Amino acid sequence: MRVGKQTPDPGQIRQEANAHILLELSRMLALELELLAACETALERLDDPRSQRRVEEFCSDHSCRIQALESMMRGYGAESADASECSKQLRQGRACIANLCDDQDVLRALNANSRSALDIYEDALGTFATKPDMIRLLKAHLSDERGHQHWLEGSLQAT
Repeated sequence: MRVGKQTPDPGQIRQEANAHILLELSRMLALELELLAACETALERLDDPRSQRRVEEFCSDHSCRIQALESMMRGYGAESADASECSKQLRQGRACIANLCDDQDVLRALNANSRSALDIYEDALGTFATKPDMIRLLKAHLSDERGHQHWLEGSLQAT
C-alpha cells in the first residue's frame, strides 16, 4: 500500500467551495434583511414626506437584493435561505431606530448602516474575484447602496 498524498476529489473541492460561497451569501442576505428591517422601522419614525418616499425606495431596493441573493444561493445549492438566525440582530436594529427621536437621528442611523453595507460588499468583491456572476451581483448591490448613502449624506448635510 502506497502512503503519500492522495488526489483530492474534485466533487469534494467543489462542494467545499460552494459551502464557502453559501456562507458569504448568507452573511450578505442577513445584512440585507437587517437593512430592510431598519428601513421599514425608519418609515414609522420619519415625519418628512420626501424622506419617507426615498426610504420606501430603499425598502424596495433591499427587497430586490434579498430576492437576488436567495436566487444566487439556490444556484449554489442552497435548498432555501433561512433568515431565522438573524432574527435577534433584526430585533436589536429595529429597537435602536424605533427609539430615535427625530428624522435626522433616523437618517444618521440609516447612513451608518449604509456605510457598513458598503464595506461588506466591497470586501466581498475581493473574495469573489474569480466568480463573474457574483461580481455582477455585488457591483449592482454596491451601486444601489452608494446611491442610498449619497442621498442620506446629502440630506444630513442639508440640515
